Amino acid sequence: MTSKSAISPSSRPFFDEVPRIEVWFAIGLFVLLLVLKIFYAVHYRIDSDEPQHLHVVWGWTQHMIPYRDYFDNHSPLFQMLCAPLFATLGTRAAIIIPMRLAMIPVFALSVYFVGRIAGTLVSARAGLWAAVFAALWPRFFFVTTEFRPDDLWAVLWLAALFSGISGPMTLPRAFIIGLLLGTSLCVSAKTVLLLVSMAAGTIMILILQARMGQKIAWLRLLRLSCVIAAGAAIPPAMLSLFFVLHGAFGQMFYCVITHNILPAAGAAAPGVLWLPKWVAFLAIPIGIGVYLFRRSGGNPKGMPALWIWFVTSFFYATLKAFWPFVTREDYVVSDPLFMGILAALVVSLPEIWPRIFAPLRFALPLSIALLGLGFILKSDSPFRVFTRLLPSSDRWTVRAFAGRYAWSVGITKFEGRMVLAGWLSCGREQRNKGVILFIPLCRMFGLTRIESSDLRNAGFSRIFAARL
Repeated sequence: MTSKSAISPSSRPFFDEVPRIEVWFAIGLFVLLLVLKIFYAVHYRIDSDEPQHLHVVWGWTQHMIPYRDYFDNHSPLFQMLCAPLFATLGTRAAIIIPMRLAMIPVFALSVYFVGRIAGTLVSARAGLWAAVFAALWPRFFFVTTEFRPDDLWAVLWLAALFSGISGPMTLPRAFIIGLLLGTSLCVSAKTVLLLVSMAAGTIMILILQARMGQKIAWLRLLRLSCVIAAGAAIPPAMLSLFFVLHGAFGQMFYCVITHNILPAAGAAAPGVLWLPKWVAFLAIPIGIGVYLFRRSGGNPKGMPALWIWFVTSFFYATLKAFWPFVTREDYVVSDPLFMGILAALVVSLPEIWPRIFAPLRFALPLSIALLGLGFILKSDSPFRVFTRLLPSSDRWTVRAFAGRYAWSVGITKFEGRMVLAGWLSCGREQRNKGVILFIPLCRMFGLTRIESSDLRNAGFSRIFAARL
């Protein structure tokens, strides 16, 4: 985070800092990406998490309380915020498409904050290309196409980082950062990993400053930390109070905290190898950071830029070395930051090695952007349809994993009528609890009859069938 000295933004107009051809090229790409986002929202394959999040949103619209009335293992804020839109649209088989479309502005905000971070720390040109690179990174593009809390989680985290580097660290700014972090925790419990990374990045900066003999205002640092902690405590406290008043706090704590920290079935414990692996992932980033710290001199942008570098590196290393299950949505907060770092490097190369890279000033970022676009189109065609639901499909199958549970839902034709069948696989000690995963989903689709029978196959506990 920044010290008392502010990072003053450039007073030059944006068009004076960035060539017009680059600006118009970026605008054209963003328009194309908007069109692609709409196509992929309609055609992109349905991830198994999306119906799970949707049935939680539907539960809110039916005046049910998550965790108490049905199971979910995610923090509740995202689904709660989406409930008014779901209620306005009404229950329908293709509800996932408009809910995906609602994620496009969230994606745009993430891209905006990445651009602002790079623009503040490097230059307006770096900010523009950081936004372009982040938007065109295939994994980030496709994850943010899906309807999932990680979309909002990324926005809140990037907004907190931008607040930390965009001006002098005053007490009001620290409080705003705390509120953003607390809200992020209400969206995803994975925010704990981000908080650890932020603390580790800050400690790394303090160690380097101490070794260089720089004076550290420990009392001021303690005061700012307390204000950030106070701000971060408010959103979770308010949400917890809501569930206490509805008699569901115990269930919420189990589903969001206890259930998620239990080792998932079949997952290997991190063991003694996680620490060497963590150190191996951090060795090169820390070496680069130390080298850049020594070269930063009195540059007021140097410390905030290094802080972003260390926070991002610590997050990535901890995720890869320690996290029991790493999924592609876990990278939704680090991928755009790495793209911002790449943009900063690309726009700086003509100044570092002008003989080689000056002629490639526009061609190099252009090539990277087009390469990202090519990977997106090659990975999944926007015209290939994977989302044919009830009205136009004979079969739709979803498989989802939630901690120790594995559940599946299939919609198929039986005796000329649409039938939904679901089955659940889980540990014996939690077998009976898992039934509530499926019942709300049946209600969401308006099913009129539910039957259950034991499934004899090993590893499966119950099968449910309901006619529409």
